Amino acid sequence: MERDLRPEEVCILPPDHQKHALFGPIGIEADVVVELRTGTADCETKGYAVTTKLLTGNEALAWGALHAAVKVVTGYPGTPSTGTLASLLAMDPPGVHVEWSVNEKVAFETAAGASWAGQRALCTMKMSGLNVCYDSLISVAYSGARGGLVVYVADDPGVNAGMPEQDSRGFALM
Repeated sequence: MERDLRPEEVCILPPDHQKHALFGPIGIEADVVVELRTGTADCETKGYAVTTKLLTGNEALAWGALHAAVKVVTGYPGTPSTGTLASLLAMDPPGVHVEWSVNEKVAFETAAGASWAGQRALCTMKMSGLNVCYDSLISVAYSGARGGLVVYVADDPGVNAGMPEQDSRGFALM
């Protein structure tokens, strides 16, 4: 029986060691991006039992955020981005505030506030949610982030899971 792993038990593999795979009924893409160890030793230490685990992109983002020392993670549930926050809530990492917000605007503003206070923050949402927090996003784009702020927007090309097909990459130009 596989037990849940704590963030300190995981080492992110360098890109040249990662493998690419397809899984699931509709061929969802995922990368093998973690090396799981039975201890907390440095990744280069020998003698630990090593296994790999296939992760979705959302799960990989969750692990990456933890390894980047994120302190505040917010989001609003909506496929295809729900898996990131759901993964973090299941891990219950110590010292990290993880919350489902009442909407994307509140989620973004909470993460931006944490960043202004000097903390590293992550905000997750689906493509439609970016429209909801647009006015706040534009304001924060001008004022900047002090501690670090990542806004993860999961688009749904081909409308497999969400309502509309929206390409949100244009927002990154602002």
